[in-house]
Amino acid sequence: MKKILMLIILIPFLEVSAQSKVGTTAAPFLTNPVGSRAIGMGGAFVATSNDVTALFWNPAGIARIGNGDASFTRTNWFANITYNWAGATVDLGELGALGLNATYLDYGKMEVTTLAEYDGTGEYFTASDMVIGLTYSRNLTDRFAIGVTAKYVSQKIWNCSASALAFDFGVLFVSDIYGLRVGATITNFGEEMQLDGKDLYVQ
Repeated sequence: MKKILMLIILIPFLEVSAQSKVGTTAAPFLTNPVGSRAIGMGGAFVATSNDVTALFWNPAGIARIGNGDASFTRTNWFANITYNWAGATVDLGELGALGLNATYLDYGKMEVTTLAEYDGTGEYFTASDMVIGLTYSRNLTDRFAIGVTAKYVSQKIWNCSASALAFDFGVLFVSDIYGLRVGATITNFGEEMQLDGKDLYVQ
């Protein structure tokens, strides 16, 4: 009886979400979490997704925001690394909702070293990661919403770069059972990325 009572108490807080595949090496910055509220919840935000950061967590969520929303985040990391995220949504009424978001990770300026000149050559190089995404979401019923994001992903380090197209898919269901919300996403589904450039050729 106690177990059943505990389950009833916990139902409003339950969340179902798809997990991303681990062990990948390309564009790991795509998994950096966004939003202080979502991060404070330990990333359990796929089924909540009721603000502009739904563009990152679950594209279906922007259809349930109601009004347009916008947010910008800048985080300063160690070694002069900066992480920037910006997103905005527009409510289209019965047609759904549109969203646009961009992420830019700047690794700063670093000194070029070689096996012969390990103290530095006097040259400097930069590295950065970027993604731009366009999202469309729509409420199919008053309780069920779907969303999709198409995004362009780019990585660059000195004279080498890689780019690809990827997609996020999401669904969100709000039940009438103690406010239970169920969300699921498939993220970063797309082409493989491989760096290419003159820096890969060593004499």
